This record gives sequence, structure tokens and C-alpha cells, in this order.
Amino acid sequence: MDPVIEYLKDWTKHYFTNKDVIQKSILEIIPNDQGLLIKKQDKEVLIIIKPDLQDLEALLADKDKTGHYTLILLNNKHNFDKVNEAWNNIKMFPFLTIYFVNPFSETEHKWIIQPHVHEKVSDRTTFKTGLKTMFDTVPEISVSDLQRKIA
Repeated sequence: MDPVIEYLKDWTKHYFTNKDVIQKSILEIIPNDQGLLIKKQDKEVLIIIKPDLQDLEALLADKDKTGHYTLILLNNKHNFDKVNEAWNNIKMFPFLTIYFVNPFSETEHKWIIQPHVHEKVSDRTTFKTGLKTMFDTVPEISVSDLQRKIA
């Protein structure tokens, strides 16, 4: 197994477990090939872990647009650009949430976007500036940086 993906699976599992401490809606978290499957009382959420995103549209091509998906990406310019390139497709997924993460950040560890919602509420003239501002709240980390930190 890829140690970066395994590390991010573990980080993600702990993050969602801690986030659910009060609500207690998670019934089970199951590791799978793509990342994790979180079974909740009212839905299932497929967590897809992609430290180095290549083709987001291809990744989502076989997914049901009404499904609940969470994408975990490292916060770096490459992944940020890939999301921007695929925006017109991914905004059609009403229950897609994207986390840009840096587990080793000393300040903020993540920023989150829901393309479907963001598309509806954003001002098109400041859209890219707004996304870039959120991107800048978390320090960048590459796959090689993460590999060095977990080695």
C-alpha cells in the first residue's frame, strides 16, 4: 500500500470520528480501494483520497450525481488547478465536498469547498480570487513533502 494514502486514510478517519463526537451519526467507517466509506444513520459517504489529483472529471465519471462524495486532496497548486479546470463538471454534484488538507500545518489543517453550493452563492467576478484566498489559508504541501514527513 502507498504510505501517503494510508497516512491520509488514517488522518481522515480520525478527523471524521472527532467531528462526529457530539452528533454520533457515524455507524461504521470501512476502508476501501478509493479511501473510506462512512456509513451514517441517514446516508453513506464515499471518501476518495487523491494526494496527487490527475483527472477529476474521469474520477467522477462513473459516480451517481445524487451520491454523497468527499474528496481529500493535499493542499497544493497542482490539485487546486485541477479542481478549477474541472469546475463546470463538479459543480453538478450536489453532495460533493472537497477538503484540501495539510496534516502537518502548524496553523490551519484544511479548507473545504462544496462546488454545487459555492457555484450558487459566489459572485462570478470574484470567484477565482475567493477560491485562491481560501487556498492561501492552509500552507501548501506536496506528495514528496508528505512522504518525507511520514518516513
